[in-house]
Amino acid sequence: MFSLNNGLLFDRFEAPQLCAVIEGDRLVDLWTADNIFSGLGSVHLARVTGRFDQHKRLKGQLADGRAVSWQAKDRSEQQEGQLALVTVTASAREDKPVQAVAGIELAGQYVTLRWHGKATGLVNISRKLRPSAQLDQQRAKITEACRGAGLLDAGFTLIIRRAAFTSDGIMSAVLCEAVIAEAAQIIEHWRRYADMTADLRVETKARVVYAGLSVTDTLRQIEDNKAVDVLTDQDWQVLCDQVEQACHSDIITKDGAVLYVEQTRAAFMIDIDSAQSKLAPGPLSAAILPELFAVIRLRRLAGKILVDMPALTKSQRTDILYQANDLARRDRRFPDCLGFTRSGMLELSVRHGRPVLDKDDRVKAVIKKHLD
Repeated sequence: MFSLNNGLLFDRFEAPQLCAVIEGDRLVDLWTADNIFSGLGSVHLARVTGRFDQHKRLKGQLADGRAVSWQAKDRSEQQEGQLALVTVTASAREDKPVQAVAGIELAGQYVTLRWHGKATGLVNISRKLRPSAQLDQQRAKITEACRGAGLLDAGFTLIIRRAAFTSDGIMSAVLCEAVIAEAAQIIEHWRRYADMTADLRVETKARVVYAGLSVTDTLRQIEDNKAVDVLTDQDWQVLCDQVEQACHSDIITKDGAVLYVEQTRAAFMIDIDSAQSKLAPGPLSAAILPELFAVIRLRRLAGKILVDMPALTKSQRTDILYQANDLARRDRRFPDCLGFTRSGMLELSVRHGRPVLDKDDRVKAVIKKHLD
């Protein structure tokens, strides 16, 4: 049976519209060259159209007419009609508008840069990491390295993300270099392409301030050192088959188990049925875990995800959580593994970003254009 070659497969090298990420001879992620006018990671001056003080949120409109919503910062006094700087973090979905954060936040795989405009920046560590004396020592070393590289003089605070640390809260020398290289790349791209005014009070119209990284640059940033090639006609056929299979409500794993995926307004529910598998609950859970996270990543499932796992012992649950944390690192969104509920369900939380795969009109349009 024909399989896809591991690496990045583009529809074309010149101005690519689609890229498939292949791991273990199967499709694990699919990217399109989204409309950069209001794509993820882009920075905008948005016109404030409403305040919702009870929810501490603001609503606005981008220059292309799309509605956008973001959380108001403490003591925010922005009123309707004013312009506000926002960074897009998630596409519109169902009855929700485009989501954003207030201000300028440029996110990479290992670091987030938060604009403050001051002469000297700081280095902070993700609040999701447990504080410790060892973490404080690493922060001091990272700060010194960033200062030596000139990264703290660009007007940003650097926030080191969980992905840069092991599950034990350790950052290797190799990852420290990767953090510095990534931050330097983001800052250089911002300096080159951002249209940032020195005084926002002179601005009168909603507009794009920074379009963000292109899909090619984004993939180069998060999928470094992977082989790059162009999709052949045979590759396209396999890719289309795998996309269709991934969007089914029931997904058969290589061990014969079945993953049933259902969506409610509150969460995604995934049931694991042993079906034709001859494995015991513990080995079965460990065996299908990579396929479970591959499905979550490819389908871009987000929000609350509850997985009905087979009955597991306490030690088996501990092993599953350790493996889940490792597998989560392969997804740029880095799903939070919140543990097991009292009823034995694995609880995950994933931040929203791109549309879920079966509702991504851009992916459908690129594939349809090729098939036609």
